[in-house]
Amino acid sequence: MNQQELEAILQDAFRACELAGLPLNTTQQEILLHRLESSFFKDLADAENPLDALSAAERQALIEYVTRCDQNNLDWKAQLLNNWLQGLPSGDVQFIRDRCGLQWLEQVRPVHLAAYADDQAVRVKLGDRLEVASSLWEWVPEAQSDGQEWYGCTVIRVFDDSEAEASYPGCTVRMANGLEYDIHGMYEWNRGNWRWNQS
Repeated sequence: MNQQELEAILQDAFRACELAGLPLNTTQQEILLHRLESSFFKDLADAENPLDALSAAERQALIEYVTRCDQNNLDWKAQLLNNWLQGLPSGDVQFIRDRCGLQWLEQVRPVHLAAYADDQAVRVKLGDRLEVASSLWEWVPEAQSDGQEWYGCTVIRVFDDSEAEASYPGCTVRMANGLEYDIHGMYEWNRGNWRWNQS
C-alpha cells in the first residue's frame, strides 16, 4: 500500500464521519493526515535502500547514468524502460536489466539515490516530491531542531539565483494546502531544510 492509497482511505473515513453526523473539522483532518504521513515516512525510512544490493561500481554507474539523463532533461527510469522495450543495450547500467529487473527498478526513489550521491549528482526536478521543514518559514531554536515538523510538497518550479560569478539553484514547492514557498540555495545554506520524499 502506498501513501496515496492510505490518504484515500483516510479521506473515505472523513466522509463516513460526515455521513454519521460527526464531521471532523479541517484542523482535525490535517492532524490525522500529518500523523499518517509522519508514520508512513518513518516506516519507509527504516526500509532497506535497494541500492545497498549493488556493488560500489554498479552504484557509481547508476548515479552517473541518472546524472547524464538529468542533464539532458530525461527521466532515467523511462530511458531504461524504453531501451528494454526496444531491445537496445543500456551500456554501463545493463546490469539492472540482466540481474536486478523491473521490480527492483520500481523500488528506487530519489531518496535512495541521494543516500549514495552528492546533491550535485541528484538534482531536484519539476514534479519531484520533497518534504520541507517548518524552519523554512518559522524560527526553530537550535535545541529543538530535532523535533521540527516536516511537510510533504511538490516541486512546481526550478530556478537559479545568480550572484556575481556564483549560481545558487533553488525551487518553488507547493504544499498540500496550496501554499507555495521558494527554497533558495537548496544545495548550499538551505540543504538542512528539505529532504527527498520517500514515497
